[in-house]
Amino acid sequence: MLIKRKNSYRTYIYFSFAIFFFFLGFYLWLDKAKNKFTITYDVQADDSIINVIVKDAAFIGQKPVYTFVNESSLEKMIKVEGAHYQPLQSSAHLPNYPAPQQDSVSFPEVAVLAISPTVKPEYYWNEAQFKTFLKDSLPLQVVSLVGPKSIFFGEEGLYSVKDNYSEKANPEHILHFELLSSKGDLIVSSNANAHVAGKSTKKLPLKSLDLHFEGSPLNSQDIFNDGVPKKMYSLRLRSAGNDFLLAYMRDVVVSELAKSTHMVPLNYKPVVVFINGEYWGIQYLREHISAQNILAMHPHLTREQVVLGELHENRSISNTNGFDYKMEKLMDFIETEELNLPENYERLTQLLNLDNFIDYIVVQTFISNTDWPHNNVKGVFLADQLHFLLYDTDFAFNFPLFYKRHTDDIFNMPDWYYGFDALSQNYFDSLDHHLPSHVGRIYTVLTRYRFFREHFINRYHELLEDEFSQSRIEKTVADIRTQIKPLMPSHIARWGYPKSMESWILHTQQIISFSAERRKYVLEQLNQHEQLFAKANQGEGSSREESP
Repeated sequence: MLIKRKNSYRTYIYFSFAIFFFFLGFYLWLDKAKNKFTITYDVQADDSIINVIVKDAAFIGQKPVYTFVNESSLEKMIKVEGAHYQPLQSSAHLPNYPAPQQDSVSFPEVAVLAISPTVKPEYYWNEAQFKTFLKDSLPLQVVSLVGPKSIFFGEEGLYSVKDNYSEKANPEHILHFELLSSKGDLIVSSNANAHVAGKSTKKLPLKSLDLHFEGSPLNSQDIFNDGVPKKMYSLRLRSAGNDFLLAYMRDVVVSELAKSTHMVPLNYKPVVVFINGEYWGIQYLREHISAQNILAMHPHLTREQVVLGELHENRSISNTNGFDYKMEKLMDFIETEELNLPENYERLTQLLNLDNFIDYIVVQTFISNTDWPHNNVKGVFLADQLHFLLYDTDFAFNFPLFYKRHTDDIFNMPDWYYGFDALSQNYFDSLDHHLPSHVGRIYTVLTRYRFFREHFINRYHELLEDEFSQSRIEKTVADIRTQIKPLMPSHIARWGYPKSMESWILHTQQIISFSAERRKYVLEQLNQHEQLFAKANQGEGSSREESP
């Protein structure tokens, strides 16, 4: 009898657990399913009506709701079936930040449709699905960012970040990211963690944002159509950095010119941006520098073999992942060993990618980037071999001079920037003219050796004749200008920078004219150093610094 009673208790307990887990699983499934909508839409032949059909995948007994995030003339053209309309209980409308600088210019228009199982404010933004509709086709692809007003302009909002914010006081926010074709076709729709990127952008009205998609990485082919499908865990939506004020293209010009060099390639594309349906101007969607993204470029490597870091004023500011240790080890080897010895030369090529380093120096010195190499230096060790990354070249092409002449010194730049003659600067004696740097130290040591001198001189001439030829620079500037020119009047009207279309075209042309003049100085300086190197080579003869 006792045994039977124990068995019945056990059966009861098992049955109770089974019922509990059944209902728990059902609840979790229902909770997950209730946000699964199939949204289809079509445009009638006369382009007057957009029909949106919402099919609810869950059987929760009620229709989902829809609303519009922004006020738009498109609302009356959008007919929604399968959901009932209800206005937002918390406004998504943005403050007039800043007021458009010209009222006479009309801005591109979109409508952002939001569909959700609920309108409760505490749930709405996480559970809603969004679809952005364009009123007219645009010259560029479209980025639409959607989220509660507070994440943009709240106390810790993305557009509340100022220049005195530290990185720790730069919180992340979850927002919705859409990438659309210029005709409005959806390419990507995903949630992203966003925070303000860079230092100078904190002083500008238009912020650069880093967008992270760790939970559901994107496909680079969808974003950049680069023919190399790979996972992309983060993007940077960039406001042209310091060059926001002048040509609005310096950094992407350099990136485009350097694409076929030995630099780590970083894709970009200009896009037109809307935040909660409000026109936000032109920005550049860029491949973000991150260990995850770089690992995706090198799938044969493990996560531990990709070590990313940053150098600033002769010190490593990446001290938690082993980058500083690897950098110290590399510097010690370069500065203490005889690199002409075959075994040491072999070890050098294992520790430092020489082709990458030479191209890195050639590019940075030709464009005369005056905010380098004491600053803006990032590198990545790939299987213990250091590669330098080309990024943030806004000070190229004599930016400080034109900045001083044509702006109100928004960035409060130190006086020594203006005393630097970017046009005639001779970098060949030393890269470090203001502050010491790891890059300058490596270069100084390597120029003592014949194998490096010859390779460096030959490669410099090669790049000047090919990737950085004057004709290619002119074409690159013209191509980027053509892409963004149709939207520049509305961008200028929105932000007040560049100061006018005439000013913008002038500054883009100055990139071309500077490059032509700079080329003359560089070729003359190269010729002088070739002669010095030739004498050094003759003096070496069969000495210890013969090429390995």
